[in-house]
Amino acid sequence: MLVTPEIQNEVLNILSTQKIFFVDIESSGLDTSLDILAGIGVGICSGKTYYFPHGHKQGVNLSIEVIKNLIEILNNADLLIGWNFKFDVKFLMRFGFNPWSKGLHLADVPVAVRLGCPDFTGMKFGLKEVTKAFYGSDAVEYVKELSALMRRNKWTKNLRHNYTLPLPADVAVYCEKDVEWTRQIYYRALCGIHHYNQDHIWNMAINQTKTLLRMEIRGVATDQDYCLKAMSRIESRLKWLEEQCYALVGYEFNVDAPLQVGDAFKTLGIEAAKKTKLGTDSWDESALYSIDHPLAGYVKEHRTLVKYLSTYLTPALAAAALHTTYRNWGAVTGRLSSSDPPLQVMPRSPLALTTIELTDIEKKEIQLALLTKANAKIKQGELPIRVIPDCHLSLFAFGNKPFDENDDRMVAIKRLYVARPGYVLYSFDYAQMEVRVFLSYLNNPEILERMKLDSFEPHAETAILAYGVSKEQSDFKFYRQCAKCITFGIMYGLGNERLGVQLGTTAEIAKGYKSRYFAAIPGAKRFIDDTSYSAKINGYLENRFGRRYVIPFGREYIGVNYKVQGTSADILNYKMIELDDMFVNDDNCHMLLQVHDELVFEIKIGFENYYVPLIKQSMEQNTLGIPLRVDPSKCEPSLASKGV
Repeated sequence: MLVTPEIQNEVLNILSTQKIFFVDIESSGLDTSLDILAGIGVGICSGKTYYFPHGHKQGVNLSIEVIKNLIEILNNADLLIGWNFKFDVKFLMRFGFNPWSKGLHLADVPVAVRLGCPDFTGMKFGLKEVTKAFYGSDAVEYVKELSALMRRNKWTKNLRHNYTLPLPADVAVYCEKDVEWTRQIYYRALCGIHHYNQDHIWNMAINQTKTLLRMEIRGVATDQDYCLKAMSRIESRLKWLEEQCYALVGYEFNVDAPLQVGDAFKTLGIEAAKKTKLGTDSWDESALYSIDHPLAGYVKEHRTLVKYLSTYLTPALAAAALHTTYRNWGAVTGRLSSSDPPLQVMPRSPLALTTIELTDIEKKEIQLALLTKANAKIKQGELPIRVIPDCHLSLFAFGNKPFDENDDRMVAIKRLYVARPGYVLYSFDYAQMEVRVFLSYLNNPEILERMKLDSFEPHAETAILAYGVSKEQSDFKFYRQCAKCITFGIMYGLGNERLGVQLGTTAEIAKGYKSRYFAAIPGAKRFIDDTSYSAKINGYLENRFGRRYVIPFGREYIGVNYKVQGTSADILNYKMIELDDMFVNDDNCHMLLQVHDELVFEIKIGFENYYVPLIKQSMEQNTLGIPLRVDPSKCEPSLASKGV
């Protein structure tokens, strides 16, 4: 129902008797701090929906007083339910909405779908995609109708609709449909949550919504001066790379255009090593890695730097602080994902913007790291990458070396992020978290005791065990990295062939490494076999917190990964909520970021001695009795200074 001035009071009276609402906003864009609120859609449990227009450029809008009255009703609710709901909440906060109201809970329906709808197998968790999957194409026809109207009137810019431009009645239909499908999918998912005994995980996710919202709103400050300096250096490197490409081919071309890149390779007599699904030549990452020619290295480096510019540097220059968006439904295991920017794929190490001579050991270390990362992206059915040619190593020549402020050859994406005046950044990183969780599943008292020692270093022990090397050897770092691949390869269910590819050796030798690992780690083989058998018989597994995972037949090998990564994720999920509650009204300490097994805090200068040990102790404690170790690190002057 489109709410007009004639019925606004009647509708507000109806809503004032409710305590549970489904909410969706429409706006002129995606900037929650600057774009215009077109209107607010509200639904109640009975199925009735209402649209409150406020910022439309034509037609009748409701006054700010009416919007504030609606907001006050929402502030006094028990439960607000939405889709990607933190986005809507940030808009509503500009009109007086208080997400921290006592007794108010915020529920994000995509999480409920993840937990309660194993029949949804899609990769995208947008409302329209999920609605279409459950209810068919006709259910989302309303989206096409409004989109056609927007296009006819040229109300779309950069593929984004400006919902302030159509008449309120046109947007009302669209917004109310969004609200209604959110309601239906919520109750559908809730039935599944109850049926599969996921209520405790769902309640945790509801609590986590406020934690993530607080982190997103606070954000982390960016160093604008360094951003400009880094952009200048990268742009100079890009120009140099283009000149090298032109010199090799003999003419100028667009290095960012795949078709022109393909023509350039063919000029040199180099054919594509793979095809796309449509049968055309592919020049993607894995295709370039298969080419041992300087042009392939230059093109790959050029693409990587362009991506880093657009993903991290350009946005950082436009804002005084980074406000990423977290999704606690982004991974099936329960791990968080993030976007704008994607923190999970942010390069951890400095980038080399010059050609650096590498030793053979340094080459092997970098190649192993790149090989592991590249093969993790390989889709099912594709051939793995077996070797990374030397021409692709230049950008990563510094390996895991710490960032040096005075080295002009380096650029670090993490250097963009700094503390606010009067504060300092601290990183709290779980040491070998997934390995420790994996070992805890073995129920081996001796291993559990060893895990309590400060000297416990599983990857080093595996290197000594698998390769027969000692810590005193000059190439021990390389073998430790190989041992890490063995450990995670076993945890992720890699077969001998795939593990051999990762290690740059044969399947037979990889099999030998695994055999020695199993012989030295009592209980590991039995745990893996039992997990696979249970997944095959039952069709699902649960992690240590009871989070449930459906395991497709024939893919039982992923069960160990789900159990281990899922348990690690939920340890951190619960811990984030706990820490957020501890510091909710404390301006001396703010939780800012979560990346993999690491939390980043901003602590007021002079209070470090109180908060650092408190956070470390809290993070190490867990209800599962797993000996965890957290390494705090002062990040001054930036996040890139961790451990320096």
